[in-house]
Amino acid sequence: MTNPQIPLPNPELFGIRQPLTHRLYDRVQVEAVRVVVQNNLGQILTGVRKPSQTRPSQRGQKQLEFLGGKPDGDSYVCAAQREVSEEAGIEVFEVAYRGLIGMHTIPNTYREGKYAGALIVQHCVSAHHLAGAAAVSDEHKSVEWKHPDEIWSSDAFRAGTHTALLLAGIPRTSKS
Repeated sequence: MTNPQIPLPNPELFGIRQPLTHRLYDRVQVEAVRVVVQNNLGQILTGVRKPSQTRPSQRGQKQLEFLGGKPDGDSYVCAAQREVSEEAGIEVFEVAYRGLIGMHTIPNTYREGKYAGALIVQHCVSAHHLAGAAAVSDEHKSVEWKHPDEIWSSDAFRAGTHTALLLAGIPRTSKS
């Protein structure tokens, strides 16, 4: 699935790990993983967060996302396995770090959460579905498998979705 011409750096191989949180220019930095899980039909696992798990500024918007979360002291790969199991009840294999998706900040005006003003650094991890039927958790109101072209052509996905697909080696195949 990966492009053999592009080496994919794995910072964990070199013992490089960012702490979960630290101050950068007076902002708390939070590391997060987004997991691009593909099944044997080539579909990608997506989820829609419950309103209680979404920032107030994003509530009411149907924003699909890849599952994932904070490493909580785990490596990116271990965090990806744990988060997918917790959020969808499935097991994955061939889990691999793919690279940096991007960074964004949570507005200081977001007072309901502990990450107001935080710098969120998102990393991409890819995986393949091994076992289990995808089911909703307490974080999502729905989880479902979607064809990659449906993801590429949709505007309902969060920022960084297309970057994650490219990092995971899933190219756009149609012009829709």
